[in-house]
Amino acid sequence: MTTKTILIVDDDSNIRRVLSFLLERTGCKVYTAVNGEEGLQRTHEVKPDLVITDAMMPMKDGFELCRDLRSDPQYAALKIIMLTARDQATGSNPTLDFGADLCLMKPFNPTEILRIVKEMLLLQP
Repeated sequence: MTTKTILIVDDDSNIRRVLSFLLERTGCKVYTAVNGEEGLQRTHEVKPDLVITDAMMPMKDGFELCRDLRSDPQYAALKIIMLTARDQATGSNPTLDFGADLCLMKPFNPTEILRIVKEMLLLQP
């Protein structure tokens, strides 16, 4: 079985650290980036199977990152999870507007995010 690769894009070092710790336990290779600009560059370098990105970041936010990835045919099938602290009931849904596959609210439940990632990447439970 091929090892799956995940890219975490978040300006919060604690979020990057927690997600890396959780997801490395699934046997996945995990890379990180601190903003959407670096995330786009890292995506081209490591060709992840899944990108988990924060919505609000400096330089290039998660919405722009998602839009840039979806506009590139080589990333059409890339799985993208958007993390947001924003109340989605008051705004538009980034999963529809920007092409993310799923939107999760911060703070997230570690058990739930593990379940979702395993399901998205077809990993054994």
